[in-house]
Amino acid sequence: MIKSIATGYWLTKATRTTIGLFVVGCMSTAVAQEISPLLVGNNLWYANQTTGVGPSEKVWQQTKEMGTQVIRIGGNAYNDNMPSNAIVEQWVNLIRANGAEPIIQVSQHDNATPLNDRVAAAKSLVEYLNVTKSLNVKYWNIGNEPWLEAERPPTSTLPAMVAAYIKPIAAAMKEADPSIKIFGPDEAEFFDDYYAELFNSGGPNDIGGLVPGKNYYYVDGISWHRYPQEDNVDPAVAGAADIVARVVKAKALVDAANARHNRTGENALEWSIGEYNGKGGSVVHTFENGQMFAQVLGASMKYEATYVATWSMFENGGSRSGTDFSMIDGNGTPRSSYRHMEFIAKNMKGNYADGTTTNTNVVAFGAVNGSQRAVMIMNRSTSAAYNYTLRLNNDAIAGASELKINIDTGSAQEYSDSIAPNTSIFLVFGEQNVTVSTYSKTHFLADLPPTEELVSLCGNNRPTIDTVEPVFLEANGGAKVINLTGISDGNECTQTLTLTATSTNSAAVLVDNIIHSGCDTTATVSVSPVAVGNSTINITLQDSGIPANNCAAVSKTISFNALVANSVSVPAKIQGEDYNEASGLVLGNSDTDEGEHLGYADNNDFADYYINVPSAGNYAVQFRIASAAATVPTFELRNEAGTVLGKITVANTGGWQTYQTITLLTNLPQGQQKLRIYYTGSGTNIDWFEVKQDDGTFEQCTCVSGSVQASSSSTASSIAVSSVAASSVAASSVASSAATISSAAASSAAGGGSSGGGGSLSLVNILALMMLMFGRRLPAIKRHCV
Repeated sequence: MIKSIATGYWLTKATRTTIGLFVVGCMSTAVAQEISPLLVGNNLWYANQTTGVGPSEKVWQQTKEMGTQVIRIGGNAYNDNMPSNAIVEQWVNLIRANGAEPIIQVSQHDNATPLNDRVAAAKSLVEYLNVTKSLNVKYWNIGNEPWLEAERPPTSTLPAMVAAYIKPIAAAMKEADPSIKIFGPDEAEFFDDYYAELFNSGGPNDIGGLVPGKNYYYVDGISWHRYPQEDNVDPAVAGAADIVARVVKAKALVDAANARHNRTGENALEWSIGEYNGKGGSVVHTFENGQMFAQVLGASMKYEATYVATWSMFENGGSRSGTDFSMIDGNGTPRSSYRHMEFIAKNMKGNYADGTTTNTNVVAFGAVNGSQRAVMIMNRSTSAAYNYTLRLNNDAIAGASELKINIDTGSAQEYSDSIAPNTSIFLVFGEQNVTVSTYSKTHFLADLPPTEELVSLCGNNRPTIDTVEPVFLEANGGAKVINLTGISDGNECTQTLTLTATSTNSAAVLVDNIIHSGCDTTATVSVSPVAVGNSTINITLQDSGIPANNCAAVSKTISFNALVANSVSVPAKIQGEDYNEASGLVLGNSDTDEGEHLGYADNNDFADYYINVPSAGNYAVQFRIASAAATVPTFELRNEAGTVLGKITVANTGGWQTYQTITLLTNLPQGQQKLRIYYTGSGTNIDWFEVKQDDGTFEQCTCVSGSVQASSSSTASSIAVSSVAASSVAASSVASSAATISSAAASSAAGGGSSGGGGSLSLVNILALMMLMFGRRLPAIKRHCV
């Protein structure tokens, strides 16, 4: 007899509940697609041809920690310049040492090399690795993006061209080792008609059939690439839909080809994605790009892909521009794509579990692996938060929850919580607890890992602790004591609470033990700088469980960044590119000014700078800016607490390299502190800014052709900036030339003033004449305005 026990508990958090239905001795499991153990992949494409050294040791370690399952050795650069067999052997061993399986691409290029020689080279590599060295590399590709390599000919010409090299190369490779699996043609796009002719036509260009006279096939899988090319779209919505639509087509083609060629079981034709990512570096380095990755992987599980390999591990210095398709940022921090792949690689094994939601902003799916249920929920909305109820089967969800989610895992368990905008939640259900990892755009912008909690399913409320702001440590300074607040065991101090602190980069920051006693709601932890660099400090609280209820211990972890750097002593001119932390910005050369500039800024992008102020007081912050934007961009100067010190509205200066200097007055406290340039609109280049004490000669100013606009407020001021016409007057001192003023006045009187006609004087000229007449500076005339 099977007994069932139903239990339900409301946790302390009003929006979080768990209702579990556990069946002793048996649990229903939905029949679903098996998830490939090679699903989550990446690409390796560059290495020294002599030494075989490619990505740094740190990148390799991060790739391993992410749980990468397969790494493809391929791409156009590799295709154009194949390394030696011995170098490829080194790469294979390196990939396996990092816990992944290799996929090896052989070249389709002729490069004036006869086809027979290319066939021999491919066969030789298989023999060397699998026969001579007994490495048994199973997965192979032939060629890379032939349409691009042939300079984009009509796709109707491609099946014959591709079949002409794939058939002889594949036949030779399988003669060397019939057990290998070959995927191709790794085209730059999933071309419907072209791929149909290659795999499901039955004609002379069909490469999906048996090699004549053999019991093995030319190819074993369809592979293709995709980088959505539309501009100004949300990767998490339009980008994901773009690639998922091609996933569905790939599965349909594979099914049709298998039916045509009678391929079943181990011989069935498979499909994979050899490369995918956002359009370029500025898209790749976004939170939304990670949600796109997760949706592509979810669809690939549903439609039974063999592997899905992103491009790439690390390239272009992680610069956030151009050909930066890295999963790791230039500062060494894993990006959103990394975090989403990591959860799937580590937790989504066994069988895929399809998901449905009652809101199109939210996407969800899961996996079942024995008794473990893993679920990913992604809120793609930029503004809406939702209270949700999740049920781990397809039964109707009772109640009036604004968001209902069903994941077909075969369990009747329910779980309720809330999800913020631009947030992904990863849940792993055990028998007594659920591990809840939260990763949001806020985490991404702050370079933080997911926040992890262990939530009880049997009534043990999790501990609590307040979040901690990022910490700056002077490189040659001492330790800093961090105050921790909001601490409790979540159960009215009925349990023993253990607090631990760890540093993810002890080479940069060391962390001491937490000082905490009994039921105190506060604690302290000391962090010390070791060397310039970043570290994530993790603070974990774990209770002792409730033995009387047979409830295991639960925990909560918060994280904050600790940055070790050298602050800049004020007064100082700080180049835009010398930021300590930044998000979303791209550096460009300043053609007419100094060094590089901050550019390609969008809403919510920022750059942080740490300064050391000698004494509290009034300071002038001067910005060197340029803009040719059609709109009116804005940015703010903020302090470490997020308080807005000033807001700048930037009109067109006449060109992206036509720089002007503006001044913002503000009050700064003494000591080390952070200044953040925070963009509230796009279209401003910032070359440098300078911080100096206000000696009374500085005033917030603007230079607008034919007029003066100004605000004398020293806090949260709005400043307008525009180019100065050659005929207008910018009065920079009392000693302005009388001839210049007279000339300007005459021009205005003749109707040449830009702010008026018919002989009227512009405001700037009137003020200039008054200056000359009274011999003193008027408040509206702004000094230090260039």
